[in-house]
This record gives sequence, structure tokens and C-alpha cells, in this order.
Amino acid sequence: MTMLKMIYFAYSLSQTWSMASYALAIQQKDKEFFKFQKKIIKTVSGSESGTSCKPLFHSLQKLALPSQYTLSLIKFSSHNVEIH
Repeated sequence: MTMLKMIYFAYSLSQTWSMASYALAIQQKDKEFFKFQKKIIKTVSGSESGTSCKPLFHSLQKLALPSQYTLSLIKFSSHNVEIH
């Protein structure tokens, strides 16, 4: 379980990588990218394939990529108020 968590963090929670990947996935309308994140969450939590991911993200205290992207934009905006 610990190894799976480390793999998950390395793969999808690196802020720079995940934000760039999210933007690219939006441009390409790549739903497989988002499905892969859900698959990782289900594997880490030991859940069945038909389980809803929303409570899993909550219980693992993780954000889905769209939420990570939104949070990074809010942080960027709040730290760079003088740009606007």
C-alpha cells in the first residue's frame, strides 16, 4: 500500500507536471488521462472497479486533477495580484 501511494504521488500529484498535463488533456479532450487517475485512486484504496471515486478522493485527502488545476490558478492569482 505504501508503495502504491508513493507511485500515485510521483505520478499525479507533482504540481508542475499535473497542471501541464491537465491543460494538455483539456486541449486534446483526453478522457483516458482522467480515467487513469481514478484507476490509481481505486487501486491505492483497494476499492472495486465500480466504486465511486468522489468519496475515495475525500478519504485519501486528495484532489482530482480539475480541482488541483483550479486550486493552482487561485494560488497563482492570489500571489500575483499586481499582475492583474
